[in-house]
Amino acid sequence: MYLSADSPVRSVRDTEEGVLIVSGEGHKVGQDDDTRRRYAALEEWARDRFAVATVPYRWSAQDFSTLDGLPYVGPVTGGNERVLVATGFAKWGMTNGTGAALMLRDRIIGRPNPWADAFDSTRTNPRRSIGTFLSENVDVARRFIGDRLGRLRPKAAHAPTCTHLGCVLGFNTAEETWDCPCHGSRFDREGRIIEGPAVRDIDRPPRPPAARGSG
Repeated sequence: MYLSADSPVRSVRDTEEGVLIVSGEGHKVGQDDDTRRRYAALEEWARDRFAVATVPYRWSAQDFSTLDGLPYVGPVTGGNERVLVATGFAKWGMTNGTGAALMLRDRIIGRPNPWADAFDSTRTNPRRSIGTFLSENVDVARRFIGDRLGRLRPKAAHAPTCTHLGCVLGFNTAEETWDCPCHGSRFDREGRIIEGPAVRDIDRPPRPPAARGSG
């Protein structure tokens, strides 16, 4: 696997079947007017550098990141040792997921693990996380308040709102979903919940925007 040192970030890996996997174009959920352009940019980059015959698959992943950059591994809350969590892999699930499994295994069987403290799911580290916490919540507040004061993009007039806290949803043109720019909730074309923090479907989702070219 290869990862670029410059920007925009690109990573490349091969497979035993001879398929080249090219990834990149990271962006916040619900904050892109036309996500099909992300796929087009990756394909253009790949064709400029490799002998690409076809592009058989395209997909996206919604990755969670923690405030200080390390995954959370351990109890879901400080007072609940029976429910364990492993999250916040930030696109590094192949390695962090394996490490999390080892840590959770050791916790369950009562064996010490040298990584457990660093990845503690109940940790607080204000010095490392305060900057990220403030910047992320300023962005959420700007969208949350802006939606209510009417300072919206034209599409927001007919866009549905998230059933979590009411932020205006954006239509994901590549995956044909309604995505929340505030906290990442996602709904299908019919308004059915795909992932939270929202837990309720959209009551009456409007028709998605008309299809348009991605070139």
